[in-house]
Amino acid sequence: MKRLVLLAGFALCFYQCTLEQLEPSSNYGGNDNELLTKGIEGDKDSLYVIERIGDSLFIVENGKHYAVDPDVITVKLKPGIGRIGEDIKELRSNKLGYIDVGVPKDIGVEKFRSVLEERGEFETVEFNTIGEYCFMPNDGRINEQWYLNSINANYAWDITAGNSSVKVAIIDSGVDWNHPDLGVGTDGYSNINASLGWNYITNNNNVITTNYHGTMVAGIIGAKTHNSSRGIAGLAGGKGSAGITMIPYCVGITGPNSAVLDDAIMDAVSKGARVIQLSLGVGSTSAINAAIAYAVNKHVVIVCASGNNGGGTGVGGAVSIRLRTAMS
Repeated sequence: MKRLVLLAGFALCFYQCTLEQLEPSSNYGGNDNELLTKGIEGDKDSLYVIERIGDSLFIVENGKHYAVDPDVITVKLKPGIGRIGEDIKELRSNKLGYIDVGVPKDIGVEKFRSVLEERGEFETVEFNTIGEYCFMPNDGRINEQWYLNSINANYAWDITAGNSSVKVAIIDSGVDWNHPDLGVGTDGYSNINASLGWNYITNNNNVITTNYHGTMVAGIIGAKTHNSSRGIAGLAGGKGSAGITMIPYCVGITGPNSAVLDDAIMDAVSKGARVIQLSLGVGSTSAINAAIAYAVNKHVVIVCASGNNGGGTGVGGAVSIRLRTAMS
């Protein structure tokens, strides 16, 4: 299961982690909300955005606002200039030549930066920011989830913790949608749309079965995250609110039935799944290969188990070498 966990987690995080594109403005007037586009020091091809909100300045990066430190500017002297002037208060420096200097109380950080730039002594004059620590959920069993640190999940959560518009098909042994860490509980929301799922063994949409494997897989992917110390933290389970929308399938109870696996894949694509999770292994058929190829051509991400003991092929044994290579 270790490989399964890592593959499922990494693929979903990678698929979910999209950065908001910024369109910096070149206007810098006297309004309360001003945008100033500047080149990042030392990188002429990069841009960053400074936004003024009232009397405060913020660096805007990947859609996040970081407050500018009003007390410290970082500078680097131009080659050939030995030291900063005695009228500048040096706080600390490092062996790479960067020097933190104090901002005079009577001038303000923005004006002081302009003064330093106009002196012509520095190749770098930079604002600093007060940032934030990575999001850490409060789920009761998160300390047992060693794989979250392995894939740097907390950094992904700072960008997104899942969006209900993204549908993820769990094609497995069924899922218990009544589980409070997955379905509707006292918190009033669910990360599962049971009405979209299907049980290919009983030919109805009741996918609650006696095999808990699918429920476990669904939990790794989409258990409710940051929901007051309950259960585990799903990779895309939201932040105390709805995360992704999971579509549950049962393609066999004691084991997956390859005869219906292709049908489940096709059904998931037709219902708008953007990710299909296959934590199973079956024998190879051209029908399954064709269904997976169809899904890939529809820009659906296929996440496959790689085996539990290093020797198994998981669902890789059921797809062609070309597709298996594309998904590994």
